[in-house]
Amino acid sequence: MIQDFEELRNSLQNAPERTLAVAAAADDQVLLAVDHAVASGWCHAILVGDVPQIQAILAQHGLVDRGYRFVQEADPVTACRRAVRLVRNGEAQVLMKGLVDT
Repeated sequence: MIQDFEELRNSLQNAPERTLAVAAAADDQVLLAVDHAVASGWCHAILVGDVPQIQAILAQHGLVDRGYRFVQEADPVTACRRAVRLVRNGEAQVLMKGLVDT
């Protein structure tokens, strides 16, 4: 059993490749976290939402495109449904909530 964040980080280094689907990804903190995870080699990311807004946030923070896949869905509810569908059909293994009401 994982006891702390260091053990969690270490387990991610040796885990099989996985893809994260981010629903309504146009959020500063979400994109910073995703960028860190991708840069660390923990996952790949599919960013679902308002793509021009997502790209503007990435640029605003000086984040480079790390091979992200972008899926245009301007409506947050539709973006959530699309991200869930990506996980259901096996294109992603992990779902992450972005800027959307719970």
